[in-house]
Amino acid sequence: MPKPTVGITLGDPAGIGPEIVAKALSRPLVRSLCRPIVFGNIAVLRKCSPKGLQYERFAPGIPSDQQLPQRSIPVIDIKTSARIRPGKHSAASGDAALAYLDCAIEYAMGGEINAIVTAPLSKAAVRAAGISDFTGHTEYLAMKSGARSAAMMFYGAKFMVALVTTHLPLREVADAITPEKILDVVLLSHAAAERLLGRRPRMGAAGLNPHAGEGGALGDEDLRIVAPAVQAARRRKINIEGPVPADVLFRRAYRGEFDLVVAMYHDQALAPFKMVSFEHGVNITLGLPFVRTSVDHGTAADIAGKGKASEQSLIEAIKLAVRLVR
Repeated sequence: MPKPTVGITLGDPAGIGPEIVAKALSRPLVRSLCRPIVFGNIAVLRKCSPKGLQYERFAPGIPSDQQLPQRSIPVIDIKTSARIRPGKHSAASGDAALAYLDCAIEYAMGGEINAIVTAPLSKAAVRAAGISDFTGHTEYLAMKSGARSAAMMFYGAKFMVALVTTHLPLREVADAITPEKILDVVLLSHAAAERLLGRRPRMGAAGLNPHAGEGGALGDEDLRIVAPAVQAARRRKINIEGPVPADVLFRRAYRGEFDLVVAMYHDQALAPFKMVSFEHGVNITLGLPFVRTSVDHGTAADIAGKGKASEQSLIEAIKLAVRLVR
């Protein structure tokens, strides 16, 4: 089977994205697994690349398989402001990050690459660039690709998590969850987990409220919204338990009782997940017409340009993208 072609975006050029992309591409393992194509700016990338790593510049457009170099790494070179500085997010860096992503989406939608792996971007910088409603990669990818529904899922060595709501203020979460939304995320994440595990996953749905509402004493959302979604999933022969109090559920998942946790909101899922899988966790967007994975961390502006960033999560994201393509 030929190696898949994986598009890798640089993320925000003022963050650690260029550094971790360059470090990952210097690893022989990455080149052995796939044919990487970088979407970004070649000058930015070269500034943080190890000696001996060779790139070949392509203007935006679709290079044929015959044009792709065998020894150097192709870079779809996208104009980037020279005023951008490491650690200084700005409208210019946000505009560049979105331009890299848009180009990669175009390639993926055209079938010219098999997957997209993204380095982190700054939501504030993208908003400063004029996209005032930008809330993150997941929502933007769903919109640009025309996906009917999409979900955020994280893959780790101990367990996986899928999120019913993503980048949403906590005060809005209770109004945003519905039985239909929960069931949609359960179905998407069940299919992805089954593919990754090679068997039916054992799933648990977290309660929204403390103690999963304590029978309605601490809020009725778990009885009124979460429980009906779990019952609907069971009618579809999905092995899921819930609502389970989140503090209990994640402990049980860590001990191996569950493969996949469906969480109601962002930090409910990612605080425990990142505690055990930070450097090896991978973000997956479910429901897209192409494979997309990403690192499980942000732009780390405080260490950008200092050579301190770890590329491990990006390498894991590339490895998982290759698994999902195959």
